[in-house]
Amino acid sequence: MRYWIQYIDVNVPSSHKTIRDSAIQLAARADLARKHAGNQSLSATAVHYPYWRDAAAGPAIGIPLRGNTETEFAIIGGGVAGVVTALNLAQAGHAPLLLEADEIGSAATGFSAGVVAPQLVQNSIDSLRAKWGADAAGRLLTMLGQAGDYVFSLARDHDADASAAQSGFIAPAMSRGGVAKLEAIARDWAPFRSDVSVLDAAETAAMTGLSGYSGALLDRSGGMINPLVYSQGLARAAIAAGARIHTGSAVTGLSRRGNGWLIETATGRVRARRVILCANAANGQIHPALKGTTLPLEVCEVATAPISDALRARILPGGQSLTDVEADVFSIRYHDGGGLVTAYPAGAKVDDETVTRMVNARLAASIPGWEPLPLTHIWRGTAAVNSTLLPRLVTVDEGLIAIQACNGRGLALNSILGRELARWIVAPSASLPPLPLSKPARISGYLVARYAPKLIMTAALAVKRVRQFFGPSAQSAAKTERD
Repeated sequence: MRYWIQYIDVNVPSSHKTIRDSAIQLAARADLARKHAGNQSLSATAVHYPYWRDAAAGPAIGIPLRGNTETEFAIIGGGVAGVVTALNLAQAGHAPLLLEADEIGSAATGFSAGVVAPQLVQNSIDSLRAKWGADAAGRLLTMLGQAGDYVFSLARDHDADASAAQSGFIAPAMSRGGVAKLEAIARDWAPFRSDVSVLDAAETAAMTGLSGYSGALLDRSGGMINPLVYSQGLARAAIAAGARIHTGSAVTGLSRRGNGWLIETATGRVRARRVILCANAANGQIHPALKGTTLPLEVCEVATAPISDALRARILPGGQSLTDVEADVFSIRYHDGGGLVTAYPAGAKVDDETVTRMVNARLAASIPGWEPLPLTHIWRGTAAVNSTLLPRLVTVDEGLIAIQACNGRGLALNSILGRELARWIVAPSASLPPLPLSKPARISGYLVARYAPKLIMTAALAVKRVRQFFGPSAQSAAKTERD
């Protein structure tokens, strides 16, 4: 909770901290003032599932668990972390068993934006070293530096998404102070990789087609992928290598049995020597020690109809994915239908017409000459974030370990973490764990802290919309204050 309070202090200008409530009210007026003529007709007929499902094909993966069985390694959760861990264990000659409550990639993985971003979240490399020490920080940075190449090599080698594009990842910043932080990050990356650089304001505008940014970090190893097709392709590869995958097999019980573990589902039981929890936010539902150890961040993702050729030539002409480093997090990428995938902090009770209007207003505020478009897909999910915004490996008990939250960067980090965790868990005495091992720790003041991520994004977005409402002079003054 302390980190999130500090984050508000750093990212929301002091002159606005006392007017948050009125800012939200003024932001509503700003929305009305910015409403484009005819926008009401744009709500159209959006479907309410992730865009990625339309491209997912092939036979169903896995069958429900029936009866009793045994395994050396059991994995709970069929997202990226789970399937990559299973694939690497199987390739090493083991026969892991993976249990997934629904279908492969049906939770956080398939509900993501498909952005491959091999970067830390709101943490500098210096701050990482301060928190973890040089050795542990170095292991994470080495992994992360390899993560982009690893994702796209997996997709290529296992036919796990022909639309995957290692076109680069861009992280822009609005203030000169923000760019200075990106420059420091790029310098600190130098011992680990050579594919990270900083763009100036003109280069950022030319490469993104967006306005209002003072510079950006360019990570050439990143890009975009269909996360559902990716996870499903890797699950098929894991099965081919010798893994057993059981979908439709929600875990109803997990308990110690002798020197191992007993996992129960509605239709079967698994005895395992070691268990790896890869169920993201659901880890806390599987073992009580993990309840309240991550924070939920509700996200509304959308896909637009195809954009015009003129806009396509200006907006991300190189096909990169983009997520800025601002508190209200603006992110865009293309989908293979020629439209954009973006996100908006809209709750479940916001209707499609309002979401369409808000998304178009936000795009118009960042993209000069934006032409309002209907939304073809609207989907809502919940990301799990740690209070430090750093990933964690949690030793819950002997033989029971959990991957806890990759803070919105799971496609890159969970992929490489699955590989390194599989290597370490097979021979723990031969190498160091990929991340520092920690004990379960409920977040202090969780009942209040769980609302912090949403409140931070909402407050930051409201402040930005108020600035836009009052015009360029207010934005210039706020930018000067941040600098």
